[in-house]
Amino acid sequence: MSSATTIGGVIDLINAAASGTVTASIDSAGNSLRVVSKNSSTIAVVNNVGSDNTAEELGIGGGKNVLNTLIKLKQALNQNDSIGILATLANLDSGMETVNESMVFYGGITRRLTSTEAGHHEKIVNQNEQILNIEGADMVEAAAEFASMEAALQASLSVTARIIQPSLLDFLR
Repeated sequence: MSSATTIGGVIDLINAAASGTVTASIDSAGNSLRVVSKNSSTIAVVNNVGSDNTAEELGIGGGKNVLNTLIKLKQALNQNDSIGILATLANLDSGMETVNESMVFYGGITRRLTSTEAGHHEKIVNQNEQILNIEGADMVEAAAEFASMEAALQASLSVTARIIQPSLLDFLR
């Protein structure tokens, strides 16, 4: 597949490598590849080879598309195609690994979002309490407390003025 530079080249390579057992083409919608068995009693199942994931990237197999793999499995079961059944089961295993990896990835994201949401909720509650303390203050109580504090300030200033009485000698120094 590495020698193909166009989708037409990929189709030609698949058709040539399959020795007449399958036909590769572009589907009727024109947006993906389709590989069909020429034998009506079997189905065409495309698997990745080794660590290669070309079939997955081309959307024609490899297990990433679990729904497509399930459709192929149904077809293989209907046609009693034991080789097709085994091949689709291998793709299902690959698909399940992909699903599990995605669940772990998105589970971590969900946990972080939940933690962030809880932190924001706590901050909102704290800010609402602060606003309530400011806006919900009893005006009579606040005025009385202010008058009391003002009287205490005046008294302390008066005492300080009596204790520190500057004399004429203080000004001359």
